[in-house]
Amino acid sequence: AVVSTQSTGALISKQGRMIRLHVKQIGVSEKIIEISCESRVQDLMTVINEKLNVPTECQRILNKGKPLSDHQKTLFDYQLKDGDKLNLIVKAVQQQNKFQTLLRNQLRLTYNEADTELIISNFMKIL
Repeated sequence: AVVSTQSTGALISKQGRMIRLHVKQIGVSEKIIEISCESRVQDLMTVINEKLNVPTECQRILNKGKPLSDHQKTLFDYQLKDGDKLNLIVKAVQQQNKFQTLLRNQLRLTYNEADTELIISNFMKIL
């Protein structure tokens, strides 16, 4: 359950404190993403994929010019706070990556993120 505190307006849930992050991609209007500060960078990338339609493998997220490169770290580990602005850099997609993106999107309907990545990795080895 999500609860709004009256003094700060912050959102708190059982998963941890919710923060609003402003994600800006060049040429696209800024999007506000609400996510738990205990979420991993990989979780943020998945939400960005859902909201901005940018595949996770094409994302490079910067906070104050520094990349959020360890996808297993939490947003709290990177000291992200409510209202922080993130820059989203979209890496070019190669032809093989387009196939992987389509495959990844289909696998995510059935499998969790870790299993999806393992399946894709093993599948690409046999191609």
